Amino acid sequence: MKAFVVTSKGAEKICSFELKELIDTKTKEADSVVIFDVKDYLDICKVTYKAQSISRAALLLKEFKVDKNLENSVTNLKLNDLKLEWNFESFTVECERNGEHDFNSVDISGEAIRKIRESTNSKVDFDNPRQAFFIFINQ
Repeated sequence: MKAFVVTSKGAEKICSFELKELIDTKTKEADSVVIFDVKDYLDICKVTYKAQSISRAALLLKEFKVDKNLENSVTNLKLNDLKLEWNFESFTVECERNGEHDFNSVDISGEAIRKIRESTNSKVDFDNPRQAFFIFINQ
């Protein structure tokens, strides 16, 4: 399994060192994000609660090409190849977007919600979701 953490720009090496220290993992650094291997969900929990150089930690479900245009980005967001148990009662989608695009984070979150609703019988719940999805766009 793969996971990722969001960190401050310029702190990626420090974050990688911290991840290696906490869960002894291989890391791949990018701008404001570090991708790493996890053995199980407990690794993500340990990172979430003990890492000091991160602002968010999540299981990496999918990477997709983001275009400047919303329509092209949504086309690239294909969920049918994900191997997930789609039996959650409710969900939400959050998005953090950095860079210049012709859309905002609410636009891409809304499109992801639409795609998930088409694939499941789950309802959207912004206040108390059983499952939360996070989209990080950094380009």
